[in-house]
Amino acid sequence: MKLSPITHYSLLITSLLITPLLAEDFSQADLINRLEGFAQRHIADFQKALPKGYSYRPFLSQRWSDDEQKVLGILLALTPLDPEGRPDGEEIHYDSYQISSTVPYEKGVKHGIEKRYLTGRNAPREGLIITAEIPWEHGKVIGTKKFFHDNGKLRLGVVLDAAGREGESQEFDVNGRLVKSTHYLGGERHGVMTEFWSLTGKPRRMVEYQKGVMQGVVKEYYDSGILQREVEVKDGEFHGVERQFDEDGEPSKQKYWWKDDAVSAHKFKSLQSGN
Repeated sequence: MKLSPITHYSLLITSLLITPLLAEDFSQADLINRLEGFAQRHIADFQKALPKGYSYRPFLSQRWSDDEQKVLGILLALTPLDPEGRPDGEEIHYDSYQISSTVPYEKGVKHGIEKRYLTGRNAPREGLIITAEIPWEHGKVIGTKKFFHDNGKLRLGVVLDAAGREGESQEFDVNGRLVKSTHYLGGERHGVMTEFWSLTGKPRRMVEYQKGVMQGVVKEYYDSGILQREVEVKDGEFHGVERQFDEDGEPSKQKYWWKDDAVSAHKFKSLQSGN
């Protein structure tokens, strides 16, 4: 998902080399007086955008200047603070002179859509590419958590409530085609998980879950949509009859499983009867 250029925050400098200091370690108060140019500009712009009565809290690290003559303060994050000193507004995080994320706060707690951005060599020189969106409601992640491919297309959408994953989670390939669908209940897989053939969109594999454990039948399909294989499962293990089919849908082979071990038809019937 590509955004329009952001004038003050889109500068890309790739030559930064952060090294540990050997002689002395500076406090945040010391570093605020040693800011390098990028940090000075961003802090100035951040201050100008603050509502009346608001202040800000910088989070700084340190590095040697290029000539190694002095220590400079480099910017890692800026947090807006309301008149009571609580985070309120959009907190900005930086990574090697690039915005890495923006986190919304309301009266001291996360509330709104947190956004994470592509950084490094693949990041654009202008504008931002979102890699993730995380919905916050009064300090809890609730809603659809989204992850994106570098080209901006949705990679994964996960629905969450206060207890964890809930409902359907969908995964997409780089071209935007659905490749996997998983259902959750109370944070656990529950229902049918389906993997798809990306070119045809037809099911490739279907697995039944109950409260996080495979239960029922695992089915696999040819890309034509014809059933290729089905296996009975119990408590997460192959347990029962496996049936295989040719590409015309005709039965081709049958196998037997007992607690994840392949057994003969005779032994399977013997185990079933308890002998």
